[in-house]
Amino acid sequence: MKLRDALDKLEAAVDDLVNIEVVTTLDLPEGRTVALATRVSPDLDAVGFMSDAVPGALAPSLLEAHQAAVDAALASRRAYVQLFTDLVFP
Repeated sequence: MKLRDALDKLEAAVDDLVNIEVVTTLDLPEGRTVALATRVSPDLDAVGFMSDAVPGALAPSLLEAHQAAVDAALASRRAYVQLFTDLVFP
């Protein structure tokens, strides 16, 4: 792999780290779809959204599943940054 190719791949990977966006959807039996979305920026500012169509009984479970997905995305970012740091500063 040429240095230019490696730098291009690194640039693409860094672009993926700019913001984390997680969307969780649930298709309800009556044909409606409900959604939760979270966007986390590198400085950890977060914006969240939950559609108002989430039935009250499902809201806690859907929120818990969505939070688990957000936590997994943040853990992946931390691991990737640590891997990059270990490669650059062994």
